[in-house]
Amino acid sequence: MRKINIIHAILIIVLFHNCIDPYNPPEITAERSYLVIDGNYIAGEASQVKLSMTQNLNDDQETQVIAGANVQLEDGEERSFEYIEISPGVYQLPATDIPLNTLVRLKVAWQGQQYLSQYVSILPTPEIDSVNFSIEDDGIQFYVNTNDPDNNTRYYRWRYSETWQLTSAFQSNFIFEDGEVVNRTDDIYTCWDSDESKEIYVGTSNNLEQDVIYLFPLHKVAANSQRLRIKYSVLVEQFALTREAHDYYKELKNNTENLGTLFDPLPFQLNGNFTNTSSPEEPVIGYFYAVKPTRSRIFVTPNDHEFFIRNNLSSTCELDTVLTADVPDEAGSKLIVSEYYSEFGPGILGYFMASPRCVDCRFRGTNVEPEFWQ
Repeated sequence: MRKINIIHAILIIVLFHNCIDPYNPPEITAERSYLVIDGNYIAGEASQVKLSMTQNLNDDQETQVIAGANVQLEDGEERSFEYIEISPGVYQLPATDIPLNTLVRLKVAWQGQQYLSQYVSILPTPEIDSVNFSIEDDGIQFYVNTNDPDNNTRYYRWRYSETWQLTSAFQSNFIFEDGEVVNRTDDIYTCWDSDESKEIYVGTSNNLEQDVIYLFPLHKVAANSQRLRIKYSVLVEQFALTREAHDYYKELKNNTENLGTLFDPLPFQLNGNFTNTSSPEEPVIGYFYAVKPTRSRIFVTPNDHEFFIRNNLSSTCELDTVLTADVPDEAGSKLIVSEYYSEFGPGILGYFMASPRCVDCRFRGTNVEPEFWQ
């Protein structure tokens, strides 16, 4: 695997960190950028490829995405399937059924250059045995368990997507519409938000007699996290890898953890299984793999833990009392929560109102309940 390794530059920075005159080694700035191909083929599902350029360590510019490329999947029978650009630098292949164990490769054509991955086999992935968690003082640690009875997989990668329920500070019963106050028909009190894993999780059972992964640690959710306040769910995706793909992602994990996140510039050019056919010595960053993944979902509620978590809006949101006659003037900056009445009669004096961020949960998520929610 080719590398332009400049780790020694990082060590020099550490050594001179406390010096008066900072040292900026020239190795941090590369003469040119290289193509990054981040993508895969997911059997029977929509697959994505993202194209961008590498950054130098001292480059604070936004990532340069590659638009207008031609991206295709090719199989060993000379068939090709085109990835369509759905947003700048993001290419998607609609769900395509290609038999497992078929050899496929990715082809990217851009600015007169052609980049080809090595042929890889579409791997089956064993089922996830379970996703579970342990309650710790500082939060909830999640784990995954799996095994391959045929001892064929050995190398694994995991990703997760998390979803949690949230509420606004106040429940709105009314809406000011067409010059009058009417009953609200939509629910803007309860919402859901979600996020995707950004860390790299890879594991292997290669040093074991049996192909078993037991209590492999995934992410931890902090004890005071709003995600645990009502109900939390995590969907874990499991991918079988070849040894070469596992080693690539393990090396990528080691280096991104040393510097920051997966999206930070890397200290060296990390090469995978792509080649520029016109310039074979040019580094191309990325590893293409093809797989049929398996998935497992788990839910966590306050009944599963003893953490007391207040709505983080409680300390900053306040109700204002607004006379009925003043509602039209306030409706542009506030939302109606409920009525308030006179102490001396049945009539409505006005309404309790609050800022939209305190009333409308859609500022922090969507009020459309996910299909999988239970």
